[in-house]
Amino acid sequence: LWKAYLLDLSWIVNHGHANLASTLKTAASRAVLNCPYSLWLAQFQMETFLILANLGNSVLDPDSLTAMIGKTIKAKFLTSPIHHLELYLTAIRIMKRRILYLIVMEYDEVFHEKSEQKNSIKPLSDAAEEEIQDLAEDLREVYDEADKFLAKHHKKCSESRFALLNERCKTENAMLTPLLQALENSSATQSASPEPMRCFEQLVE
Repeated sequence: LWKAYLLDLSWIVNHGHANLASTLKTAASRAVLNCPYSLWLAQFQMETFLILANLGNSVLDPDSLTAMIGKTIKAKFLTSPIHHLELYLTAIRIMKRRILYLIVMEYDEVFHEKSEQKNSIKPLSDAAEEEIQDLAEDLREVYDEADKFLAKHHKKCSESRFALLNERCKTENAMLTPLLQALENSSATQSASPEPMRCFEQLVE
């Protein structure tokens, strides 16, 4: 019942009724309070942070996402390593989607304003660039936090940690390193980032 209600409400919010965004956030909080054993509801509550950020109602704060993960784990209704992995991966994917949303919205606006210059690339706005860079750096910190948590609390479940590190390698190699280098407006003398190699070394350990 809660799932159907939240999905309907989120559709309404995303299709012209942004004024109901606070209602969606409140409803998600109530749902988790009433059904603390539901992984889906916990994940959806984190999704509301992305919805509000994309509507321009708030800033996506990674600390709020990790605080919510900590609160959920501390409640001890979701206790398996798979649950904990999925909570961290949800936060990570929300941050990645926010980065992609910012990039798409920036260039979509450029193409609509200057359709005659579709082949030209305009730099991101200062605000978008700053948020993207902050989120990219925060992503690495969340990966580190998740890895330390799984290594400490789920030593016997190597599959969960492997899944996390595997995704991190792909994200670092295909997204974070190229993105941060592009934002730095890299020169020919810039040294390669050590992050991709460090991630692959962790994976094969």
